[in-house]
Amino acid sequence: MKEFFTIKETITDLHEKVEMEAGSITQDQKYFADYLHGVKNFKPWMDSAETVAKTALVKPSKIEDAFALLETVKKFQEGCSENKGKLDAAADSRSHMEKQTKADNEVETLTSRWDTVKKVADDRVTKVRAGEMVEAGLGWIGRGEVGPGRKRLEQSYIQR
Repeated sequence: MKEFFTIKETITDLHEKVEMEAGSITQDQKYFADYLHGVKNFKPWMDSAETVAKTALVKPSKIEDAFALLETVKKFQEGCSENKGKLDAAADSRSHMEKQTKADNEVETLTSRWDTVKKVADDRVTKVRAGEMVEAGLGWIGRGEVGPGRKRLEQSYIQR
């Protein structure tokens, strides 16, 4: 009878271990699916952002163009920040997995690509805000001529 209880205890322990393992695999599958989904949704944006980052800015010819350029580079910078959250969520999902997969961790590669694009976005906003692009394209402002929107431009740069 002692043997029976020993076998029963062993089988019960084994059953508990199998149940725990099955539960962790299911949870890991959910985390891995979240990771794959995040990476899959991030990649198209990353490809288009790299294309935008490689495209040279056009020097504005009018004050309105300068403001439009500033808004464009600010929106690109905001898009970089928003999409970084998606990439971070994918990395977080992968890090929660109990049993790490042998599949490549694409987050590291995408993060370095994102860093490059973000630096370009920040540099562009800084450059346009500093007026380098505006002054280069609108020489009449630098010569002291009063043009439409000059005060608005000066106030815009002072406020920022």
